Amino acid sequence: MGLSKEQMMGIFIAVLMVGSILGVMTYSQPPQDSSPPPVTNNTPTKITYSASGVEGKVLQVFPTAVLLANTTEVSAGDAEAKIRSVPGVVGVSNGMFVQGQETNFRADLRVDSAGNFDEIAQKLGALGAIKDVTLYPQALVSVPQEVELKNEQSGLAQKQSFANSQVQAFVSMGTRTGDSIKISIQAEFSGQTLSNVLAIEESNPSTAQQIYFTDGNFTISSMESEFFIKSFADYSGNAKLESLSQLLRGQDENAQLQIADATGDTTVYFAQPNTIFPQDLNTFFTGFSGIKSFEINSGPAQDVNFASVAFDGDVDDYNAFKSSLVAGLNSLGFNVSVVKEPQRVLQAQLIAGSGDSLLGQVTSFSLANSLDSTVLQKAIIDANSVFIADANASFALKEGSFDAFVNTSRKAGDSVLLSLFIVGSPRAGIEQINAQEAGK
Repeated sequence: MGLSKEQMMGIFIAVLMVGSILGVMTYSQPPQDSSPPPVTNNTPTKITYSASGVEGKVLQVFPTAVLLANTTEVSAGDAEAKIRSVPGVVGVSNGMFVQGQETNFRADLRVDSAGNFDEIAQKLGALGAIKDVTLYPQALVSVPQEVELKNEQSGLAQKQSFANSQVQAFVSMGTRTGDSIKISIQAEFSGQTLSNVLAIEESNPSTAQQIYFTDGNFTISSMESEFFIKSFADYSGNAKLESLSQLLRGQDENAQLQIADATGDTTVYFAQPNTIFPQDLNTFFTGFSGIKSFEINSGPAQDVNFASVAFDGDVDDYNAFKSSLVAGLNSLGFNVSVVKEPQRVLQAQLIAGSGDSLLGQVTSFSLANSLDSTVLQKAIIDANSVFIADANASFALKEGSFDAFVNTSRKAGDSVLLSLFIVGSPRAGIEQINAQEAGK
């Protein structure tokens, strides 16, 4: 279960408000006597300021956390008892039901070690009556000496220095001491006095899954009999891609084949841009059947150099659409010089007994049909980690190897420059990796 910082802030604030109301109801009842009510002093106005994206560093993670979950227990006490039964949970308090789209119960939790939050969350999730468990540990976080806080409603802003340049914040389960994070801070003031501070982690680069693009030299461990083919054709040549697809299906009946749009617009260039008025061209495109959208590009002198047109129809009808479009433009004096068609792409992944035979067939077919085709072969790369320059860190690869598609002339032992697409984080390592020989 993943809650946004706004949802988390809302839940925590709601809980604090409930606590305050209960406190007033429980402890602030006046004595029942006939004496006149005391004169009350004017209390300072309370105003809330906030800041987001505040840079912080985690100094310590405490063994305490707020638990958010869904429970089927009918009482908060029963839910607390279930939670308390999990090994590693030292104490549970302030359990209460809350209203939320993704959670209906919260409680304060104390565990035996701040390093056990992930394990305890898994154990709690295994309980039949407690589901969708997320823990938000408390941590001591250093912040800049001055933090600019704003009240959006009033437009007021002020700079605040926190004691020892530190605040306590709710962080994600994966956050550790020493992590550099960004936090949101909400500070309540009574008059000029800071009365309450709530801080929540926004992001942690050490734990957040991110997308990385990087290049690197790797040594091929082995070559496999699996191939990847990519072939491009103009829209009007879609039938050629269909024929190539059938040829590849003959190589491997279980081949993964897909034909899709590579680019979406037809670009029409005009022979005499200075004779075309954008308003007239706009009227023509608006009334022409088969156009989903269009964009008219004017040059420095407001001459219409070209127009981009999005075709709204089946690919098999494109040739007729293109011919009709050009004829219609020419008939009205919008003389067309060149039409650049959108492209379609065939992508295929298949097993072939002979790479040379497959390469020869694809090359011959592509030359005969003016297709731009590439054939790559699967290689196995042994690696326990990959260095990612953007993160200035090596990301662990728990499988110990990954697949890459390289030139068919490659062999085991070759060093090859790969372009990699990686999803992962410094702490969790690589979750997904796609690799292809650079420039292919």
